[in-house]
Amino acid sequence: MLHHENRFFIVGAAKSGTTAITAQLGRHPEVFISPMKESKYVSSQFLEYPLRGPGDEWVDTIAIRTRSEYDHLFRKAGEEKAIGEASVENLYFYERAIPEIKRQFGDPRIVILLRNPIERAFSAYTHLRRDMRENLSFEAALQEEEQRIKSNWDHIWFYKASGLYAEQVKAYLESFSRVKVLILDDLKTHSSRFFRDLYQFLGVDPDHPLNRIEVSNVSGVPKNPHLQKLFRPGRFYAKLYRTVVFRLGWSEDKILRFVESVWKFNLKRISMLPQTRAMLGDFFARDIERLGSILDRDLSHWSAAR
Repeated sequence: MLHHENRFFIVGAAKSGTTAITAQLGRHPEVFISPMKESKYVSSQFLEYPLRGPGDEWVDTIAIRTRSEYDHLFRKAGEEKAIGEASVENLYFYERAIPEIKRQFGDPRIVILLRNPIERAFSAYTHLRRDMRENLSFEAALQEEEQRIKSNWDHIWFYKASGLYAEQVKAYLESFSRVKVLILDDLKTHSSRFFRDLYQFLGVDPDHPLNRIEVSNVSGVPKNPHLQKLFRPGRFYAKLYRTVVFRLGWSEDKILRFVESVWKFNLKRISMLPQTRAMLGDFFARDIERLGSILDRDLSHWSAAR
């Protein structure tokens, strides 16, 4: 059994750089990160399956349901000083995830990664466009969000609700003794300082050299839908993925690097309409102000229309 004091959880937010950061952590010799980034073990203890959004069967199939299967992900962990995983839905579902984490793992280190919620919302949208699951315009999808929540779709579809960080972050800060909140802006401008800060929090060598940090889990609209379908999440792809992780021991980082070589060739970027950005700026402004107060940091630039 792994020592609880070595545990850490990256709990979110989705589309905030968690894939790139877990890949970097996996290259640190004193860190063991689960080869399956999104084990979804904690949330599987309380979510009602099946989830109902298009392609959500990927989540139903990939989720780790039992503690024995979850512990199996860490079978190769040795004497590393920090052992953990990233399951980003645990931030959004904080009201149920926090008691479950405390019940099973005590008081582990908690890492929260945040991104401008306007950019995060559009990134989640283009992520689902990439996977050929979202067929609506961004504006139409925003109008459908309340119904999607009621209909038990996966949280990745909740473009606005998932970005209301203030209460989520506050709850984690009040529930655990060791919580680190990191902002994606800082990774982009001061990557060395960003990772040094994270390494120090995890109790590992802060001077470990960084690899070249690459954009991971890229999103966009497929140029060739037929090619994109080969890598679209679904039940078959999920079973293949689990087999590769559990039997061959491949990390998600290794799998994703191959898949992204295809994505980068086949995806084109799209932009958010200025009026939609302004609307979301108004929607998130109050929550951003509250989050800034909690973190003692000025984040007002997030809600400014640009």
